[in-house]
Amino acid sequence: MAITKRILRFIAMALGLLIFQVLFYQLSIVLIQSIGRIIPNIPNDYLLMIHHTIEFVLVFIPTFILHKLKKMDFGYHINEIRKAFLFLAISSGFGVIVSIYTIINGARYDFSGSTIIFQLFFSGLGEEILYRSLPLVLLTFAYGKETIIKIGKNISIDFGIIVSALFFSLAHISFQFGYSGVSFSYLQLFCSFVCGIIFGYAYKRTNSIWICMGLHGIYNLIVVLIPMIASIF
Repeated sequence: MAITKRILRFIAMALGLLIFQVLFYQLSIVLIQSIGRIIPNIPNDYLLMIHHTIEFVLVFIPTFILHKLKKMDFGYHINEIRKAFLFLAISSGFGVIVSIYTIINGARYDFSGSTIIFQLFFSGLGEEILYRSLPLVLLTFAYGKETIIKIGKNISIDFGIIVSALFFSLAHISFQFGYSGVSFSYLQLFCSFVCGIIFGYAYKRTNSIWICMGLHGIYNLIVVLIPMIASIF
């Protein structure tokens, strides 16, 4: 396939994914609002657990069907465990740095068991499929080969991972169709992009989205747990 055609297919797929992710995000807002009306006064952490579980089901089922019928591998297996420890160390170290930075800037959180459970076990469920395996598989499929640019003999850049990390960062901009106002945190956008790079390479090296979900949950746990502990003292 000519390089120009591959690039055009990659761009078209990237734009399609971005539109799909934005629409899915808007659907998730409507979903969580509906759950809040059906179950009034439910604590926010429990509401988020329900929401992320439903989000996981909505993205898992179609991708698992594609995995079985079209042999498209979205990483629904666990292997290369040893390689996962490197990315666990990197993402955990980054989480500690972010936690220390937020504490220095006055972040304080009340200790909450439900928040810990949500961040560790639920926060990465649907998001890792939606923003990691789905785009990385489809972008590679559209490009026709691995999305890697070689720079010299020893340096390679995976532009598919960069695009998926960018989309993951953009997903942390809060807005809703039909309503004015957009809210975001520059720190959160930056951290989401960095984590997107780390988790993206973890996915490519381990070929396991379950490992990425675990890394995601542990990172989020560190970011909230350390300020919680600091708030006690």
